[in-house]
Amino acid sequence: QSIIAKMWSSAKFNDKTFFFRVCIADKSISFHVTDLEGLWSEEKDLSAIFARAKELNKRIEYDEDTVLNTIKSSPTQWEFKESEAEGDDILNLKYYIDGRPFYFKWSLVKRSANDFKDIVLQTLFVSLAAYSRKTDDLLDIIKKKDAEINQYKVEGAVLKRNKVETAPFNENEFLTKYPPQGCDAFVKYARENCESLFSAPQDSTSLKSENPQNNNSKLKTSPQKRNRKFIEHSRFVHKIENEKLTYTDSDNTPPTVDDAFEIEQSLKELQRLQKEDRQATSPSQPPRRKVARKKFTL
Repeated sequence: QSIIAKMWSSAKFNDKTFFFRVCIADKSISFHVTDLEGLWSEEKDLSAIFARAKELNKRIEYDEDTVLNTIKSSPTQWEFKESEAEGDDILNLKYYIDGRPFYFKWSLVKRSANDFKDIVLQTLFVSLAAYSRKTDDLLDIIKKKDAEINQYKVEGAVLKRNKVETAPFNENEFLTKYPPQGCDAFVKYARENCESLFSAPQDSTSLKSENPQNNNSKLKTSPQKRNRKFIEHSRFVHKIENEKLTYTDSDNTPPTVDDAFEIEQSLKELQRLQKEDRQATSPSQPPRRKVARKKFTL
């Protein structure tokens, strides 16, 4: 799990706001709590955590998944008992499971300033850099979308459903309405000093980059299948280009943006098939039988 995904949750007790985080590994679990001035932690094996939960809740037996999901959530009551002896600071927590109380406690150790920097500040900086990058990517996608739609309109395409058409995106107006919150200096520092940590893979909701090299991993198409796909896409393109449409009411419009997009995709597929066929018939390989591609019945 990436450091960006391990987000902090907040809770308020003793008239002070604290932030806590529970990190679960294969066989261990670690708990961190901070008031942004100090950091306290405990790390235990999962077996010891389950034994502690069973000891504190003797009347009801809970399964392991319920215990883990509960201690990861925000408790309803906190009680912090600080001791002069190192390692004896106790944080008593109270949760509710289906209306029944569930008790748990952490034996906390005060961490050093370096640990505070690595566990708290580093996570904050990397998260800021991640959100900044996602914002830039989203703005870039919106501007590319407007440019692509405008190009379709220049070529004669018309959006069939005018009611769903959106106005072009105005970046200056957007930044005026939602100005940056003064985090530019922190974001710059994070990008310059936390690049090694900003390398975790993105999840399913993340943006996918367009990398033409990804096509190299695909299996090559056989000559027969390539020729069949070529003919199918050619027929589609010629049908759209040569078909003359008549319109009888106001709802009918010339070829739409969706049609233009399908044509563009088909043309790209044709170009890819032609390129693959040229590579297959290169001098380094035996010549292949040529297939007539220009004449077919529509």
